[in-house]
Amino acid sequence: KIRDRLPELRHVISLDNSLDALSFADLIVSYEPFFKGEKTSPDDPALMIFTSGTTGPPKGALHGHRVLPGHIPGMQFAHEGFPKVGDKVWTPSDWAWAGGLLNALLPSLLLGIPVVSSPAQKFDAHMAYRIMAEM
Repeated sequence: KIRDRLPELRHVISLDNSLDALSFADLIVSYEPFFKGEKTSPDDPALMIFTSGTTGPPKGALHGHRVLPGHIPGMQFAHEGFPKVGDKVWTPSDWAWAGGLLNALLPSLLLGIPVVSSPAQKFDAHMAYRIMAEM
């Protein structure tokens, strides 16, 4: 109803095949099913982590693609040969923090291990045990 007020709008995509919109399902099947990645080197920029700011304003630390594979052995040693069949990962560490992101979330996803998510909150041992028992 507001399209006439949106001169920059180029496409409307619908999940329920609404009239005058592109079908999400049709768009998906019209593309190759495999992602074609870019060729990169280990030193090409991949992600930026910001320091905590304990010694001044937070600073961005740019990391190359080697940063993630470099964290895999630490995950494997700390968790006795991770990953094993049936493994799942949950961490109380915030994923916005380098520890949660690089030492739990991204290594698990890279290795194809399911990651359990829970709302960020102050650590509570009872909640942690409940999550681990349920998952």
